Amino acid sequence: MTTEQYLQILQDGNTPATGDIVSYGLINALTVMLVVFAVLGILYLILSISGAIFARQSGFKQKSPKTAKPEAKEDTVSEEILAVLSAAVGAAQNDGELIAVLTAAVHAARAEAGETSSFKVVSFRRR
Repeated sequence: MTTEQYLQILQDGNTPATGDIVSYGLINALTVMLVVFAVLGILYLILSISGAIFARQSGFKQKSPKTAKPEAKEDTVSEEILAVLSAAVGAAQNDGELIAVLTAAVHAARAEAGETSSFKVVSFRRR
């Protein structure tokens, strides 16, 4: 049923059939949905094109997906470091000494692995 037919039935004073009302409503709903998605698609294209233009002008490069996964390092600690660490943890009198021992152990393990980058010790307090 077209819009003209539906309006003609209403003007004649007749009550349209339920099927006609439902079909007219569905056609209108689908039309509105198509218009909304078409406008959203146009906005998406405009934003994509403007983003590419502005990225090119400002010199930013878009991120490329990583294709190769880096191989996982196996974390191993020598037996000497473990022995010293376990003895020091057992002998620690308070939390300050324990933190110092753990920090020294982390530093020794990183030095043994050949890592030269520094790390930052952050203060954690109990509540």
